Amino acid sequence: MKLFLILSGLLTFQVFGEAHVDFERLINVTDKAEFLQFKENIEWIKKSPKVTAIEKDDRDIFGNGRLVTVTGYDCDRDGKIDEPPKCAILYKELKKYFETH
Repeated sequence: MKLFLILSGLLTFQVFGEAHVDFERLINVTDKAEFLQFKENIEWIKKSPKVTAIEKDDRDIFGNGRLVTVTGYDCDRDGKIDEPPKCAILYKELKKYFETH
């Protein structure tokens, strides 16, 4: 149990560190009035842009047209799919920032 808590703490710190790097840019591209209308982070995440990425390219093995794609939300607007914990942290930080500024 203790190991689990330590690992989850480290993962949370890593996600926050990554989120903090993009935070200034995210503030500039987010409309404050629109953002403050969201009551829960899931609403904001669903309104985030969607990104599709190629996960696996099997064209060499199976021939033309055999790609595996993944679609997800781009919460930090950097063009890459974000994991749910990162989106939740970004929402919390944006909410805190917009409520005080």
